Amino acid sequence: KAIMKNYNILQEAVLDITMKNPALCTLCHYDLNPWNLLYSENRFWAIDWELSQVGNKLFDLATIANFLRLPKESENFLLVSYFGKVSTEVLAAYYITKQFVYLRYSICSLGINDKIDFIISDQIIEELPPFQIWDPRKLQVQKSTNEGRFKIAVMFGKEAMQNIASPEFQDALIILNINQKTTIKH
Repeated sequence: KAIMKNYNILQEAVLDITMKNPALCTLCHYDLNPWNLLYSENRFWAIDWELSQVGNKLFDLATIANFLRLPKESENFLLVSYFGKVSTEVLAAYYITKQFVYLRYSICSLGINDKIDFIISDQIIEELPPFQIWDPRKLQVQKSTNEGRFKIAVMFGKEAMQNIASPEFQDALIILNINQKTTIKH
């Protein structure tokens, strides 16, 4: 319930950020995860453009960082490489967008499950880590199965909810003048 409520709230916040910062608008892929990237002849190629539209470029950058689980230094390098100088406002907008992307993929991963043909105990769900600290060598998850997608959805949701409760997220809301006391649910 909190995931869906925060998703709707952050969706509005990201739209507001985009509308107030037209420089952030560009053609976006909106599903730029590793499964939609091909590498050939020293170049990357993005495939599956059916979700593309004009939108906030931070969405694609956040998707890349989230799926690759980039450490903070690498994220900063990504942003500086893309923008050059990165303002405090852009960093705040990026951090908020990043949580929105986690929630979106959590909801999408749940939505792909057309039927629940597996049973996962509450204990296993509780023990699943947030996505950023998940170690695929220790906990293998098959993305192609309903159970695997469910586990990924739980990990994305945990990551977002943990980050939404962080001081960094609260600071980002303040920097962008988003009223956090009446909007974000932990």
